Amino acid sequence: MSIILNGTTGITTPAIDSEARFASADMPAGSVLQVVAVQSTTQVAITTSGPQSIGLSTSMTVSANSKVIMSSAVPFFNDGSASTWTNAGTSTLYLDGSQVAYSEHVGTTTGEAAAWTNSFQFLVGPLSAGTHTFEVKHGRTIGGTHVMMRDGRAGSLILTEVAG
Repeated sequence: MSIILNGTTGITTPAIDSEARFASADMPAGSVLQVVAVQSTTQVAITTSGPQSIGLSTSMTVSANSKVIMSSAVPFFNDGSASTWTNAGTSTLYLDGSQVAYSEHVGTTTGEAAAWTNSFQFLVGPLSAGTHTFEVKHGRTIGGTHVMMRDGRAGSLILTEVAG
């Protein structure tokens, strides 16, 4: 079946899997196979130094030997009344419960509250076929309470599966 563009009825397309016999195994290495994203605007207070869950976790079912680009952006604030803040926090990426990468912020600022965003990308794989769980956690290393996703600011975890 052809793709049909009609000004009155719209666009008609074939079912790719049934008509073209298309499968992820047909894609050349480096092709994007799927994208899964999770966002959170739920505020989470981090008061200890170890990595803690912040609500950015999702699963993806991948093909054998594919790789996944993990992309994350995590906004956080150090609330309080000090005039100068020295602050450090670590956002960590996990694959199936094991740490695979982290990004640390260290900084000093003046004012009632300090705001930062840890953002980074990391490539994992090749992976075995099946469902894998991906997560971002955050830990405070210096400074007061870190308030994640404060005032509705969104944190995100985006997974991009790439053919191996």
